Amino acid sequence: MKLSETLHGVGRPIAYLPGVAKFLGGVKAGLLFCQLFYWGERTESGWFWKSQEELADETGLTIDELRAARKELTEKGVLQSHYKRIEHRLYFKIDRQRLDELWVTRNGQLGSPQMADRKIPDGDVVKSDLDRSDPETTTETTQIPERNGRHLSVVPKKTESETETVTPEDLIEAWNEYCVPLGLPAVTELSRNRRKKALARIREHPLPNWWEVVFERISKSPFLKGQIKPSASFERPFKAKFDWLLEEDNALKVYEGQIGG
Repeated sequence: MKLSETLHGVGRPIAYLPGVAKFLGGVKAGLLFCQLFYWGERTESGWFWKSQEELADETGLTIDELRAARKELTEKGVLQSHYKRIEHRLYFKIDRQRLDELWVTRNGQLGSPQMADRKIPDGDVVKSDLDRSDPETTTETTQIPERNGRHLSVVPKKTESETETVTPEDLIEAWNEYCVPLGLPAVTELSRNRRKKALARIREHPLPNWWEVVFERISKSPFLKGQIKPSASFERPFKAKFDWLLEEDNALKVYEGQIGG
């Protein structure tokens, strides 16, 4: 069969509204916005994550074009992003309030009877048009329940061989990001001994989500944050340290709630 007779083998179509390009910085920024808006509509919090490679496959943009489009949307205030180091994932969210502000600035009004009737000149934004994009266009997803106020995530399903594992450097970055603001000691150097112990713990528990639970439990525990006074007045309150966390079974006990639960 000739390509001209069927384009299904090339890939599935996605929704693109030319009208958004007129006030979001161009065709590429408009195309990326439409795809991000599509995914944001499918979460309760609006936050989701996508890899650069997935967005490139879904939109047809190159990595460099995606960076430029992201920069354009971010500078206009329409796109929010948050990088979670321990997961190696970049989360996105469309700022609807800012989007409305840009629309009003361009059109002088937030809505109109034309929008209600979906008769928008020049292909401008209509929510239902974005919803009509083929659900098979993008990677199959699953939702992870919101935990501790963190973002509900749209997470592409992966096989076991594709699952990322953390590194000793990731654990240090996560410790300094989660725990240091709580008053726990910062880690400034990855010594040979620390690396050895960290690798041992990672072999036991390689998945980022497992470690995220550990650090969240530390952040919630008055005992591990040194806020519980000991029974003896001459003793100092216990405070968790990074080296303590790397000792055998300590991270596991935190994860299970046996310590500081």
